[in-house]
Amino acid sequence: MTDRPKLTKLSVFNTTWGPREGEEEQKIVYFWPPETEINDQIKSVGLIEAVVRFGQTFSQNPTHSLHTQKTRTVWRQVEGEFFLTLSVCVPHVKKLAKEGGGEVVEYRPDDVSDKVLLGILERAHDMFSLFCGGLKYVLEKNNDNRHVLRERVNHFYTRYLATLKLCESSVLDMWGGLQYLPLEAEPFLRVQSLVNTAAQQFPELESCLVLQQGQLVWSEIEPGVTRLLVHYIITTLLPSLPSLPPDATSSSHQGRFLVGGGEADLLPQVHLGGHQPRHLVVFHAINSTLCLLLPDQPQADFFPKYSAYMGPLLSDLSADLTHLWVSNTSATGSVTGSDNVRFVYYNAANFAVKSSMEPGSEALLSLAAELSSDLPESGGEVTGKLSSDKWMVVRVAGLRTVIIILSLKNLNLLEVSEEVAKLDKSSFAKICLL
Repeated sequence: MTDRPKLTKLSVFNTTWGPREGEEEQKIVYFWPPETEINDQIKSVGLIEAVVRFGQTFSQNPTHSLHTQKTRTVWRQVEGEFFLTLSVCVPHVKKLAKEGGGEVVEYRPDDVSDKVLLGILERAHDMFSLFCGGLKYVLEKNNDNRHVLRERVNHFYTRYLATLKLCESSVLDMWGGLQYLPLEAEPFLRVQSLVNTAAQQFPELESCLVLQQGQLVWSEIEPGVTRLLVHYIITTLLPSLPSLPPDATSSSHQGRFLVGGGEADLLPQVHLGGHQPRHLVVFHAINSTLCLLLPDQPQADFFPKYSAYMGPLLSDLSADLTHLWVSNTSATGSVTGSDNVRFVYYNAANFAVKSSMEPGSEALLSLAAELSSDLPESGGEVTGKLSSDKWMVVRVAGLRTVIIILSLKNLNLLEVSEEVAKLDKSSFAKICLL
C-alpha cells in the first residue's frame, strides 16, 4: 500500500544539447536516481520532449504535466532550453476483489496535485539559483564548461533531495510561505535593538534576518530571498542541531555558528538577483537563529569577536522569547479554539502563512490547492461536502487565500456559513477577506 506520493525520478536536461541521433545522452545534465540505466534516462527525457512538442501543436500555453495510471510527471522550462522534471508514483491501495477472490489495485490520482508538485519543483530551482546563481550563470562563469555544470548540479540536488519530504507535501509547499511570529511591542523592539546594535558593532554586516522557533521575526532581506533562506534553515540546518558536537568555544553562552565560524571557513555564497553574491553566516542560540549576509569574506577574527559579543545577548533574548512562546501557547491553546474547525491562511503579498491543520491532512490540502487555483484572480469561494462528511471552504480574496475544514457532524450549508463566520470573527477580524 502506498498512501502518499513518492519521488521516483528527477532530472535536468537541455533540449538543444545532443541534437543528432546517438548524441541524446548529452542532453542530460542531472538524473536521479543515478543508478538508472542511461537508455532509460534518454527515454524518460525523450518522452517529455515529445509531450512538450505535441502540446505546442494544440495550444500556445505550455504543457506542464503527464498523467498515467501509476505515475505523475511535472516539469518546468526553468532557464532558456533547460527543463527541470519530477516524477512521483500515484498512491494506491490493494483491495479484495468482489468476485473471484484475489486482490485488485486501486489507484488514487486525486491524492496527487499538479499545483503542489510544480510548487516543489519551482522552489528546488529557486534554491539552486540562490546558492549557485542559476544554470546559465554557472556556464557563463566557467566558459560554457558543461562538465562543471553537471558537477555543480549533481552536488546541489544530491543534497537537496535528502531534505525533501515529498510524502508530507501539501498546499503549503505550493505557496512556499513564511510563518511569522507575532510579538508584542516590547519584545519586538528588543529584537530590533539587537539587530541595530550588531550592525553598528560589526560594520561588515550588510543585512540580517531573525528566526524564533523557526518562525520569522525580522528581516532586512528581500521577501523572495527571505523565504528561501528560511526554508534552507528550517529544513537543513535546524534539524541537524541534535547531531552536532558541543561547541567548546562558547562555554560562557549558548551561541554557536551553524554556517561559518572557523578561521579557514570559506563561506557559502547566495545570489540576490542581479547583485553581487553575498557571503552567508548563520548563528544560533537556544531557539533563536540569525542569518547574516556579508558583501565580502570576513577577516578570520570576525567569528570569535561576533560569538563573544552576540552569544550572551542572543542567548538571553532567546530564553525570554522562548518563555513568551510557551506562555502564549498555553494561554491560547489551538489557533482556532476548536479541534473541529481547522484552517490555512496565505497572503501572497508578504508570503505569510498561518495554519492550524494537523499532520495527516495532506490529501485534503492537495484537493484545496486544486480548488483554489481554479478560482479567478478577482476572487471567489467554493464550498463542498467531502465523502468523509467533512466540509471544505476555499476562499480567495485578492492575494489572500483561506482554506477551512469543518469536521462537525450533520451540518447543513447554513450551519457551515455560521461556523465560517465565527472563524472570521475570531481569527480574521482584522483581515479583509471580501
